[in-house]
Amino acid sequence: MAGRQALLALAHLRNGDTLARLACGFEIGVTTAWRYVREAIDLLAATADDLAAAMNRIRLLAYVSPTAP
Repeated sequence: MAGRQALLALAHLRNGDTLARLACGFEIGVTTAWRYVREAIDLLAATADDLAAAMNRIRLLAYVSPTAP
C-alpha cells in the first residue's frame, strides 16, 4: 500500500497529473489522493534539515529548477 501511495505522489509531483485523474487511475477517491500527496510532502519536509532543503527535495522530485520561485 505504501508503494502505491508513493507512486501516486510521485506521479503528481513529477508529471503534474491532476488529483482527479490519479484518483480514477488508482481507483480511490480524490480526497484520498490529495491525502497521499500531502503525506508524501509532509514526509519529505520532516526529513529535511530546514525549509530550503525540503523545497529542494520536492523540486528534485518534481523536476523543477531550484531557482524557480
